Amino acid sequence: MSLEMNGCNSSYIHTAFITGGVLVPERKPSELDWDSIKATFQINVISHMLLIKHFSRFLPDRSHKDIDSFARWIHVSARVGSIADNKLGGWYSYRSSKAALNQVIKTFDLHLEQQNIQAISVGVHPGTVKTDLSHAFWHSTPHGNLFEPDFAASKLADIAQNLSIDQRGKIWDWAGKEVPW
Repeated sequence: MSLEMNGCNSSYIHTAFITGGVLVPERKPSELDWDSIKATFQINVISHMLLIKHFSRFLPDRSHKDIDSFARWIHVSARVGSIADNKLGGWYSYRSSKAALNQVIKTFDLHLEQQNIQAISVGVHPGTVKTDLSHAFWHSTPHGNLFEPDFAASKLADIAQNLSIDQRGKIWDWAGKEVPW
């Protein structure tokens, strides 16, 4: 599945955004439901892992002498996946699935580094974006913190474009600030 040009494999993923996500906002333990928890983890974590499995082979390795940079493998995560930043509780399956995704991001990045694959893996948090996922929370989001999809996408594209190699394996918010673990 690669394109050969002048004896050099020049086809590879430059930037990948993995965006799958679903939110079931359980506020207390009695609201936890097996089917919802399973679906949340399937979409928020397992789908991301399977995309790594099937598409990471298209990332550049050190044989790609024609590039002077590195590829970017970017997962859309969420600040609420931060254990250190959890001050409100609730959203059990969403928070824990995003924390698990953050571990996948770090683990995959370590694999890339150890295998000399010319790529980094990071997570990004777009903020609260005016989409169906956040619709129920639009009214409670502080003024100025609810973003239009085009604005959020532009901010995440800026982050992707300006990543440096030392930012690898971490989670970054829409403003370019590191999200704590």
